[in-house]
Amino acid sequence: MDFRKKASANLQGPLPGLCGLALTTHLNPRSFSVALRVLLISLIAASGLSLPAHAGDGGDKVATQIAESWLGHDASELLTQWPIDKGYRTYELESSNETAYSFYFGIDAYSYSHDVYDGQQMVAPGVIQQNYHEEVVNVPRQDHCFITFYANAEGIIARYEYSGVKCRPYLKSWGKPKNS
Repeated sequence: MDFRKKASANLQGPLPGLCGLALTTHLNPRSFSVALRVLLISLIAASGLSLPAHAGDGGDKVATQIAESWLGHDASELLTQWPIDKGYRTYELESSNETAYSFYFGIDAYSYSHDVYDGQQMVAPGVIQQNYHEEVVNVPRQDHCFITFYANAEGIIARYEYSGVKCRPYLKSWGKPKNS
């Protein structure tokens, strides 16, 4: 018996399936391995395994060019052009005598409620009542981009760091220095 016949013979009949269901099928070995690969890829995707956030945007040439365009510019230019109302913070790094200007872009967590239909019931002859209940949905915070510019003691931007899955649209919208 060659390998193909032996493999198909082993795959005939009931196979254990997901959730305790038995699958009865005649699989050829090639389609079984494709199905196994698809299942494996689905499990990896469902488990949340992915690249770290900085790897997603770290190779974005446009975002990198915009961030690099600020090198050598005064931090006061950055603060007049970029948003400092929400998601902005500054702090001092005493060890390197630098000031960090950090910007966060994303969507804050929020909640909303909506009515969910529970069905209907007859409350009197010819009178049907529709039943609803309110359900609250909590949407988690969505981090799109973190970028930090570091200015030296003279206030000149000397370096930067950024990470996130959607840095490009934010960096493009706030842009390069106007006095370039």
